[in-house]
Amino acid sequence: MEFLPDSGHAVPIESGETMSRRPRRNHTPGFKAKVGLAAIKGDRTLAQLAEQFDVHPNQITSWKAQLEGGAADVFGPGDGN
Repeated sequence: MEFLPDSGHAVPIESGETMSRRPRRNHTPGFKAKVGLAAIKGDRTLAQLAEQFDVHPNQITSWKAQLEGGAADVFGPGDGN
């Protein structure tokens, strides 16, 4: 795309030029847990993890939060004590 500073609009350079869209992917619970645990570990940045696992950094943050929020359930139902 070419930016035209006078109009403030981006226009395609060639007609028919489009961005290809990635098909929607469904990740297994095991994959999500692996990525979430890697994020919790904290030895790599979100950007590094996103590149390694080929997922968006926001998705990693979401899986990390879900993992942290559900960690107590691993030890069975209870009142948190």
